[in-house]
Amino acid sequence: MTAAGDDSAFQVRVAEFDDAAGIGRVQIASLRGLPVDFDDPTGDEEGPALEDDEDGFADIRAAAFWADVIESTENVVLVAILPAPPQGDADKREKQRDHVAGFIAFGPPRDLPDPDPDDVLAEEIGEIPPIDAEIYALHVEPAYRGHGMGRRLMASAFRAMASVDQLAVRAWTASSNSEAGSFYLYFGGTPSLQAVARIGEAEIPETAYDWVDIRRVIPRLDKPGNTPSPQS
Repeated sequence: MTAAGDDSAFQVRVAEFDDAAGIGRVQIASLRGLPVDFDDPTGDEEGPALEDDEDGFADIRAAAFWADVIESTENVVLVAILPAPPQGDADKREKQRDHVAGFIAFGPPRDLPDPDPDDVLAEEIGEIPPIDAEIYALHVEPAYRGHGMGRRLMASAFRAMASVDQLAVRAWTASSNSEAGSFYLYFGGTPSLQAVARIGEAEIPETAYDWVDIRRVIPRLDKPGNTPSPQS
């Protein structure tokens, strides 16, 4: 028998429309409590990226957003799922849904966000390197981190991109998210850019990590082991 968080207990597959609510739930759970600096001229105000949302509207908005992304023909979303437990009654079994515990979304490069005025990386590397594809989001539900889920998701995404010759890839994460930064660094990502993203009234400094050729990283991603857990 395998524990819920064991590498062998979950599967990675292409997201379906019915997964949108679970994807939104994972994203909110991952972002909630992540410290960010708000737009405060004194620099003294700090708070979480997402506040607790008692009315549930955040879940509804997130589910609607990811439903649109899943239906898009340009973007790809992969989910790590825990199969629904078997039920004795066939009708009950049909009502059970797989539990989405993590996901990764990727596709064509987007326009660059607003540059960070304090960006020292850009000065160090000079010209912004071109990329073939971009990881938009990689999130693992907090309860399932540390079991290889982020590694398996990124390995599957990199294989999909490499199969269509998308080899130069960029991923963004909040600069304050040390777990995600360590994860990308561990698997060969190189810090390349800094920018500022906005969520509501919050200004979130972000750091980009680049891979010149993801084929070099796939063998490492395919090896199980103790690795940093993403929270990007």
